[in-house]
Amino acid sequence: MNRGALRPATVLALALVAVASAVAIRVAGSGRSDLQTAIECREAGFPSTAIDFASRAARWYLPIGGVSRPARELLKDLALQADATGRPDLALRAWQELRAAVRSTRWLVTPDADLLAEADRAIAKGLAAIDRLPDGRPGLDEAGHLQFLQRETMPRTAPATAAVLLFIAWVSVTALGAWRALTPEGRLKGRAALSWGLASAVLLAGWLIALSLA
Repeated sequence: MNRGALRPATVLALALVAVASAVAIRVAGSGRSDLQTAIECREAGFPSTAIDFASRAARWYLPIGGVSRPARELLKDLALQADATGRPDLALRAWQELRAAVRSTRWLVTPDADLLAEADRAIAKGLAAIDRLPDGRPGLDEAGHLQFLQRETMPRTAPATAAVLLFIAWVSVTALGAWRALTPEGRLKGRAALSWGLASAVLLAGWLIALSLA
């Protein structure tokens, strides 16, 4: 009986593992391909194209492994190289791509927070150099742009992550409960339906609370 009770949960777990593995393989493979293309473009003397592909690679993020960190370091190198060769516009774009890549992959932690802080400072400096009011006077200074860049406009990381996990748990428990609460003849099992229904309701309430806090 216990073995039969575990069967739907086992199937669900294996399905989730299979989906997660497929996604990880896709992310890792695409990241390596884009990073290699970026490196080749840099060596061939096409820094703008290298920035495009490095930016794509920097967004293929995995919590463990992956190439997002090397891609982001490449964006930093491309920015410094562009600045050294008198192309501040290209340097600014590389820093902005680096910043966007880091911020788009935040979850419980901010990956590569050191590179994000460096990018914010470089972007603030670059924007301050070109910021002008309609009458030609300088606009925001470097400190003003830095404050603007570092403002928090994203949902809070922990509640947002909790909301995602609770939603997945709610869908999984509801689907599994529907499976376990019905007999082969399609009749409702009162006690099982009550237990699974209560668990589903608790998870749904938790999801809504996490959304309100995010």
